[in-house]
Amino acid sequence: MLKQVYFGEEYHQCIPLLLKKHAKGAVHSTFQNGFNIKMGDSIIFIGNKKNGQIPFGIHISDEDACFVVKQMMGHAPVYWEEESQSLHFPLSSIELSLVGGSEYSNRLVHKTTKINHLENNLVCLLETLLNNDNQCGLDVNIEHLIEAYAGVAPAENTEKQLLQLMDAVFSRESTTIKFSLKFFLGRGKGLTPSGDDLLIGLLSVDAIADFFSADFRQELKSILLNNIITTDVSREFLLYALRNEYSSVVKEAAEAAFFSHSNEFESKLFKLLSTGHSSGFDTAFGMFIGLLSLRRKISI
Repeated sequence: MLKQVYFGEEYHQCIPLLLKKHAKGAVHSTFQNGFNIKMGDSIIFIGNKKNGQIPFGIHISDEDACFVVKQMMGHAPVYWEEESQSLHFPLSSIELSLVGGSEYSNRLVHKTTKINHLENNLVCLLETLLNNDNQCGLDVNIEHLIEAYAGVAPAENTEKQLLQLMDAVFSRESTTIKFSLKFFLGRGKGLTPSGDDLLIGLLSVDAIADFFSADFRQELKSILLNNIITTDVSREFLLYALRNEYSSVVKEAAEAAFFSHSNEFESKLFKLLSTGHSSGFDTAFGMFIGLLSLRRKISI
């Protein structure tokens, strides 16, 4: 069978080292925009940039992604050849080379002690969520949640959990944090359940503002490393988020929430909302919960 060589145009900077450590793996899952491979305990996405740059991604052209996905079979073997800097898929005779590709990182860093646009962008985010046709995957009525947050209506069901989560991010009490996190982790359907997407949005706010307790992040990491509580793909996104690495659309929206006027923030927000079935909405909702928590902290 004739070998078909494709080239990774861009890849996250951690990918070569990860592949050096885990040189053998298998195709994990396939979908329209690309596919995932599992190397050791790590997931790597290979595909186009419809949903932005992925924090554990190797990105190829739309045309190549369309063709390569059709050749992939679930659990098919894959191995990394260090000398040629290429991934090999022997059952399909496909080779994916990283030679000539450019490295990227979408790391969010703590870089503000002064928040210039929080109030306006918090309102902008709320209005955008309320007016968006997508629905929160956690089945939360956002208007009623705001009433419960303001104390003018009793919290119901998931609303209670969200209000508890807003307390848990400041907590140093292991039991409190674990109870809150375990409610959201893995909650919902799909490769990235809604509860996990919400936590990623929440963490992106802390990556910039740096106001969560260290215990909250440590408990989340411990749960992810020691329990099968969510999907492999979602776990990967969350582990990267704990290192402050995000998809490019999440990074841009989070930074705009702090440093841009509402019109630019809204533009970045719409890009985020267009990703996935409900993932973009749930992530933006997580940002809202994070910003609301931050607002409460700085007003005390």
